[in-house]
Amino acid sequence: MHKNPPPVALNYFFRQAYSQKTSLNPDSWSIENPSAGHCVMCALVAQDIYGGKILRCILPLEWQEKLGFRSHYWNVLPSREIVDFSRDQFPSEFPYDELVWQILSDDDKRDYVLSY
Repeated sequence: MHKNPPPVALNYFFRQAYSQKTSLNPDSWSIENPSAGHCVMCALVAQDIYGGKILRCILPLEWQEKLGFRSHYWNVLPSREIVDFSRDQFPSEFPYDELVWQILSDDDKRDYVLSY
């Protein structure tokens, strides 16, 4: 029987794969912030491996301007555990826990995420 890697191992694999070429926001990617621009890729791969749902939030306008992107994606696993493999792309002053979250429906999340 196939066993999925634990999230900590998947996070390690993501960190090995991050690069400016794979970032959706290559101008914000750096050695110091390697997960910048990788939330969509991480959310899709995590969903492929673990199942669950992809969640999405729209960033406040002031943060859209500062960070150069408008939304962020992460996962809720079937166990209801929330995992966000690229959370560390945000600066410490970012109001991460205060955002209003939206769960994309099962019918459209993959198509929506892959449409960009």
